[in-house]
Amino acid sequence: MSCDTIRDANANAIGIACSRGRRGKRCKQCGAHATKQCDFALTGRAQGRTCDVYLCDRCAVRQPGRAVDGDSIDYCPPHARFAAKPLEQLVLGTKGNP
Repeated sequence: MSCDTIRDANANAIGIACSRGRRGKRCKQCGAHATKQCDFALTGRAQGRTCDVYLCDRCAVRQPGRAVDGDSIDYCPPHARFAAKPLEQLVLGTKGNP
């Protein structure tokens, strides 16, 4: 039997739900039922793969204007902050000033 703490929008525990059998995938950020995975492309030895962290609809950061085969591109919060930086900051380590 597996049990999950049910939380409200402010992360306050409001109940416990127990069930028999296997648990579904859970959001790494808040523990809610996961419906998405992070699509951030990895580099280095993991090149060609994506982060794949499980996320719920509330925690996934959708990338506006980007989609692959009709499916939205979603990032986990840490990768969403990383992806928001301009390319020259990531590559050159500058702050955008020449």
